[in-house]
Amino acid sequence: MAIGVFALLVAVPLAVLAFVALGHPKGRSAVRASTVPTNSATGENTRSPSSSSSASVSPSVSRSVTPKPSTSPTKTGPTRPAVLVLDNTSTTALTDTAVSRLKSAGWTATNGGAFQGDILSTAVYYDPNVTGAQQAAIALQAQFPAIKRVKQKFSGLPQGALVLVLTSDYS
Repeated sequence: MAIGVFALLVAVPLAVLAFVALGHPKGRSAVRASTVPTNSATGENTRSPSSSSSASVSPSVSRSVTPKPSTSPTKTGPTRPAVLVLDNTSTTALTDTAVSRLKSAGWTATNGGAFQGDILSTAVYYDPNVTGAQQAAIALQAQFPAIKRVKQKFSGLPQGALVLVLTSDYS
């Protein structure tokens, strides 16, 4: 009888283990206890050389972590395309003021002169064919609340990823 109980105690856990293993045919259901802890930012071993472990790591098993590039916008990176500033008012000095403000904040800006057209309020227009232009236009508006609207470019605007058209509401 003791042998039957022993066999049952061994068979049940083995059956459960087999069931779990069959449910995960690629064998990736758990992290191996023998992996060496690493710093996720650098990929370096965080275990001190003097510490020991009962499990060993095969020399052929290596794990490297490649740092991801920063996704935060930079002042000169592709997330900040040049801004062409146009004046839709009769005050040409307004355009120079806006260009100076943009440059002081780290944007590349150029005075594009006067613009003739019916623009409701100061707006930054983005080219939808330029990657990141819409996000840059939103960031520009967030940084400069005098920009009332962010809109997709229309055909009457000059070339450029971002075109800022100033109206009389710009201050």
